[in-house]
Amino acid sequence: MKRNNLKERIFTVVAGLFIISLSLYFYEITKSKQAVLETGNEAKVRVTKISHGKGTIKSIHVEFNDKEYKAGEAFGTYNDVSIGDSISILYKPGIEYVVLKGKKTYLNTIIFEYIIIALGGLFVLLGVFYKGKESKANKNTIIGPIIEGKNDTVEPEEIKKQIVLAYRKDKQKVTRIIEELLIAKDSRVESVFDALFENHCFSSHEFITSFRKVLQLYLKKQEQIYLDVIKVFVTSEQVENKENHNKVKNLIESSSELSPKVKSELLLLL
Repeated sequence: MKRNNLKERIFTVVAGLFIISLSLYFYEITKSKQAVLETGNEAKVRVTKISHGKGTIKSIHVEFNDKEYKAGEAFGTYNDVSIGDSISILYKPGIEYVVLKGKKTYLNTIIFEYIIIALGGLFVLLGVFYKGKESKANKNTIIGPIIEGKNDTVEPEEIKKQIVLAYRKDKQKVTRIIEELLIAKDSRVESVFDALFENHCFSSHEFITSFRKVLQLYLKKQEQIYLDVIKVFVTSEQVENKENHNKVKNLIESSSELSPKVKSELLLLL
């Protein structure tokens, strides 16, 4: 899960940087055109090319200093120009863009580009700092060490005690975390179940209910992680209870979706 989360965060940062760089590129173009608009010189030029969109002129190209430029989108009287017509443009030495005379401002475009740059920055910040729901759950429970994988300096028996204490303190919260780990296909959920079963934390009803959920997940997803968790159930101390044993056995035997091989393997373990 952590690896997948890291990939998502890296992708988010890269996407944000791409958005920022692309927006800055277009922003520099727009800023240059705004500078031409504000302080440019006027020149008469010939229309060399016209591109159309939905029956109207979309943009006008002109020849200036023996080079063709895109002068911008047509507006007002420019909607009626033809190739070869003479029109007025604004230019500024040192800037590789020309602007149709009469254009009022590029301010709206600049504001829009600022917004996109800010959006890219938000993506970068999310990728760097946001750790997702799993992290939030980890911080709000005493079984954080096992969920976060910070077990190098903690003895296995101590970890089991932490899990059991957490479950007895707030059963609903730990149950939600177990469900999150199952959905995330996090193999550490096996250790959580193992600790709870070893200390007989589940009532018979809770044990069977949890087993049904995991069995349904396996039948739906057909993934090894869920089969491994099922094996934790069928080899646990709590399944030694006659009622639990019989119910688990019946659920396995009555499941038509379990392959004969898997069914045989589980019954042997049971």
